[in-house]
Amino acid sequence: LKGRSLATTALGFNSGAYVSERASYDRVNMTIGSCKQFAMLASSTISFGTGRTVISSGSIGTYPGTSITGNYSLSAGTAQSATAASQSCYNDLSIAYNTASTASCKHYLTSGDLSGLVLVSGVYCSSTGMLSIDALSYVTLDALNVTGAVWIFQMSGTLTTGSDSSVILANRAVAANVYWAVGSSVSIGYSSFIVGNILAYSSITFASYASIYGRVLSLSDVTMASYSAAVLPINVAPVVYPSIHVHLGGCGAFAALAGTTMAFNLALTVIKSGSIGTSPGTSISGNYLLDAGTAQSATAAASQCKADLATAYNAAAGLVCTSTLAAADISGMTFTPGVYCTTPGTITTTSFSTVTFDGRNASSSVWVLQTATTVITGARSRIVLSNGALESNVFWAVGTAATIGPSSFFVGQIMALTAINIGAQAVLKGRSLATTALGFNSGAYVSETASYDRVNMTIGSCKQFAMLASSTIS
Repeated sequence: LKGRSLATTALGFNSGAYVSERASYDRVNMTIGSCKQFAMLASSTISFGTGRTVISSGSIGTYPGTSITGNYSLSAGTAQSATAASQSCYNDLSIAYNTASTASCKHYLTSGDLSGLVLVSGVYCSSTGMLSIDALSYVTLDALNVTGAVWIFQMSGTLTTGSDSSVILANRAVAANVYWAVGSSVSIGYSSFIVGNILAYSSITFASYASIYGRVLSLSDVTMASYSAAVLPINVAPVVYPSIHVHLGGCGAFAALAGTTMAFNLALTVIKSGSIGTSPGTSISGNYLLDAGTAQSATAAASQCKADLATAYNAAAGLVCTSTLAAADISGMTFTPGVYCTTPGTITTTSFSTVTFDGRNASSSVWVLQTATTVITGARSRIVLSNGALESNVFWAVGTAATIGPSSFFVGQIMALTAINIGAQAVLKGRSLATTALGFNSGAYVSETASYDRVNMTIGSCKQFAMLASSTIS
């Protein structure tokens, strides 16, 4: 209770209640000292998987160990094995861990499960000695617009997050002010998202596609599986959204799938990459060219994609909405990462309009757009990806049908419960996955990968010119 409880008769407080009549909460002086420059530190080894892990900012280091192995990239920072800087961070990590783990606990959790909770700032501990977040669930850290709000989570045992789980910052909460003091090991689940400074006495392991907006600091070893990601937090409240991965399963090999029929009408449609398929239907007809991939009618692979489409759609459509669109028309809008739903239950764009997806320079940024009914885009409309946004991380969960306007440019994975129609000369950079029929009109172009035709072009000395004519400029 943030306020006062004033009763004319009796007043009762049950187990673990917490009352503050002021705006301030538990204040704990926490610092990680010289570790501020590090996104990752281990006392023994840091191991990366075969798929590249991206550290968007901050250094990585080991002390006294020297082993840093595997596939990773540092956008801003250096790898430091047993350097003076990593030694200093190691010493400061020990101090920070002891400070966080011995802070006076004010919030006792009878269960170690944080799933679905909204937590104000303070020091939290669990009677079980362990904390966990279930798969596909959210935990929200709400600063209630209090500057400097701090969260400390204490556990003598493990910290475990399930697949596709997320920790969300709300109302000026800052990732740099979140601390996880873990007395044992840490396991961050497949494609899950966590924020804050993980201070672990034992090992820290991130599964594939898991990401952190914070620091990974271990007094033992760190293991980052393929395609995981880390971003160093800053001491201001950023716009942070959950990182969500909708898994397409067997549909990853397909650029297009239909449950009943797939028709390519009139002029040639080019499928630049990926296969096409139908299941349980068998009809694929019309004028098309597969540049890379095969046509699969009711094959085992197509059947698997059809089943995985249902799973993926349900996962995307069932995500908790982080932003609600009051109007159906999204023309001219810029979308930061998140889960979007609409009050009208449909999404439209007007002809010649532009919609932008801003990745905020994080390759792990994900967008899910949910509609109860249709998606309809206007002729010559386009979707623009900016600041590291990837078409593979855009998902459209369409409750009925999707119609992509002629000569338009569309990105993302369209998952429709009924039909999809791609207009003439339209370009889709993504996938079209329809539960029923799928139609491509004259001259459509589809690529499920980021690559297109590569041609080495140069304009040479014309780079300095904005305008040139062989005769006159009027």
